[in-house]
Amino acid sequence: MSSPIKSYELCFYMIVAILLSHSLLFDNYSVKCQETSTTTTAVDDYEDNNDSDNDSDNNTTHESSDRFVDLITDEVIDFVAQKPPNETDDNVLLVWHQLINDLSDRLWDKILPFVAKSQHQITNISQDCTGSLFKTILSFKKQELWAVKFMDSMGKLPSGFLEGTVTSFGNVDECLDIDVPDDGYDEAFHGKYCWLYLRPELPRKPDIVRHNQQIFNLSGTPAEGTVFEHISEVFSGIYSVGAIRQGICIPSNCRRDDITPFLVQFTKPYKLRPQLSIKCMSKHELTELNTHQIVSISLLTVMTFLLIIGSLSYICLNDGKRKLYTKLVQCWSVQQNYKQLTASPSKSSRHMSAIHGIRVLTIVWTTINHNYTFGGFYKIQWIYNSLIQVRKIPESLLFQLVFNAWALVETFFFISGLLAIYIMLPMLEKRRGKVNIIVLVLHRLIRVIPSICGIMAINFLWPIVTTGPILIDDSTDVYLSQSCRNNWWHNILLINNWFAPDDICLINTWYLSADFQLFLCAILIIYAFYWNVRLGLILNGVVLVISIMGSAFTTYYYHLYPTLLNVHTINLDYVEHHLRYGYFWTFHHLGPYCCGIFIGYFLLNTPNNHQLPKSKMIIPWIVSPFICLSVIFCAYYWNQGVEPSRLSSILYSSLSRTIWCMGLSWITYICCIGSGGIVNKILSHPWFIPLSRLSFGVYLSHMVVIFIIFFTKKSTTDWTHFYFITTGMITIILSHILAAILYFLFEAPFANLEKLIFYGHHSHKKDADDNDHRVVNQLDINMFNNKNHNNNFTIGYNQRNLVPVLKITKM
Repeated sequence: MSSPIKSYELCFYMIVAILLSHSLLFDNYSVKCQETSTTTTAVDDYEDNNDSDNDSDNNTTHESSDRFVDLITDEVIDFVAQKPPNETDDNVLLVWHQLINDLSDRLWDKILPFVAKSQHQITNISQDCTGSLFKTILSFKKQELWAVKFMDSMGKLPSGFLEGTVTSFGNVDECLDIDVPDDGYDEAFHGKYCWLYLRPELPRKPDIVRHNQQIFNLSGTPAEGTVFEHISEVFSGIYSVGAIRQGICIPSNCRRDDITPFLVQFTKPYKLRPQLSIKCMSKHELTELNTHQIVSISLLTVMTFLLIIGSLSYICLNDGKRKLYTKLVQCWSVQQNYKQLTASPSKSSRHMSAIHGIRVLTIVWTTINHNYTFGGFYKIQWIYNSLIQVRKIPESLLFQLVFNAWALVETFFFISGLLAIYIMLPMLEKRRGKVNIIVLVLHRLIRVIPSICGIMAINFLWPIVTTGPILIDDSTDVYLSQSCRNNWWHNILLINNWFAPDDICLINTWYLSADFQLFLCAILIIYAFYWNVRLGLILNGVVLVISIMGSAFTTYYYHLYPTLLNVHTINLDYVEHHLRYGYFWTFHHLGPYCCGIFIGYFLLNTPNNHQLPKSKMIIPWIVSPFICLSVIFCAYYWNQGVEPSRLSSILYSSLSRTIWCMGLSWITYICCIGSGGIVNKILSHPWFIPLSRLSFGVYLSHMVVIFIIFFTKKSTTDWTHFYFITTGMITIILSHILAAILYFLFEAPFANLEKLIFYGHHSHKKDADDNDHRVVNQLDINMFNNKNHNNNFTIGYNQRNLVPVLKITKM
């Protein structure tokens, strides 16, 4: 039975040695690792001679620390070898206990001098923290469970470090569950989880860090071909992730300033710049609600109360003539709004329901793209096990459908332009140009801003319900919390697309600002169509060309790449630069918007149920998808590492958006005139209709769902497509649930309220003019379900200008 006992002993002591080798105090013990057992008298002599030996200690620190793990392991093996080999299974527990005590005594005698030295040199530590640290050290010597948990819960050197794994979470829950009661001498304290950032000294960062680029030039040096060369190549990504992260567990009464001096002294021999995270996690610290959270709770409470009252009112007071205040309350009725959500559209000769399918498929594709981008590449790629793996993924050909899907958002701009002219131009003809522009703008704001307020309220509140170590990371806190606390009003004013990404509250909302600004420009263009069609066509074309030239100039002036490429996964500073100057600004998207205006005008002037010969549709059906796919797959070779030229960057960045919409134009046009065949049947399927009506809420909410899924993780994860596809499916489902909540609390009630305000309680007036006032958001085309089909659009000719103009004749 002796062999099993020695095996148990050796295994246990190796575990203890690993624990001690990664703990703060036991690593620093290496300053005196050559000393023999020390008594209290020896400690006093050491402190007296500390000043004179300080320089020599610093010189020997690095050498002795390198031998620390070997020394511990040798002592374990030697000590186990001294144990008698004739123990029985009944004595295993006694042997373990004896081994723990003996090894702890040996290690304690060698650690104590360093503890005394650190306490002598660091004088600005608070008294409470000092007591907690010494109590933890003494309790560890006594093998008390809570003290061992402090060491065990800390992050260690992660496995896969040579492959680019730069984060070790440790055990978050184990740390937070530590609770040390008051023993009469020291105050009670508990575990507090913080991030430790270790920043090695690096050469000056180049403008763009390339994949496989070495941090150091090791050619012709002894380090060439060694593991150091591999590390120099792998850790070029450290410029983006910022630091090596380790989760540490400290006593709750220790402040950041108390622990930092210990970290500095500990890492000084290794030339690391340690820093503790500004925020830490603790179960016992009550988080006070800030003003934004209080307002958010109040807003959601009021909306929920109105929802309940409106629903009850609809049940109890829905018979007979309703008074105005009853109609106001019933704007929040779940029953009424549910009927609007699921109502079947009336038959339309224009077959505009195909737009429902385009919207749903686009929002699903966009959600998958953002799931990969903001959950995998942007900001938090340090939570994955291998930076090398993260860099290889975008090199796949098929993955371009996700990685280079930035043109998807142009589909929404295209639809927005199409619907703007499709609704406004007949309205101008009917009213002979007398349309209140202020009412149009207010209509747009009322439809958009309440939902934006709702999603910002949810974004303020979800960190109260769930949390995780990623949320206390310094960079994440700036990205998620500070941007909303400081710049929420940018979203309300719809101007946030002109600011840096880190200054945008909910980064995806930049699109709503850009779309609103394009809508203001579209009013002038559509008026030009009303005054003179030739003038409208020319003006729309000129604006499109200006958009292309503006994108080309921006790409040249700011030295932008054609799009965001694989190389930028380790250059996040460039990603923010590109998003701000080459993507968010409004004029970049004028081209797709103008394409939508062209197609909308052509739809208005195409006869009902116009059928094109099948022979003439073959080539367009081949060319259109090819055009769209070429925009996506064109970046494949660039993602392989081929450096794009300046000219190719300018051409792609300026033309790709408009080319994408040119390919989309044919599909949209042919389906909307009823000649789309099987494609039109799929896109017009009734299942798409309610999902399409929720797509505005899905776009708003999907980013919050991504934050909740990815930013509450407590351990590193393998970067796999299966992981992102499954989380993407969950994101889509939860986003639709959250979109439904926004729909019933904000979107539908305020749409009803707007109709009630503009049309009063005279239903006949409202029914007559409903089609005129419902200028539709690109993500809200429900007007097609209530469209008055008593009008027929035909082509006439203005005798003075000899150009086709839109006329409306009664059926």
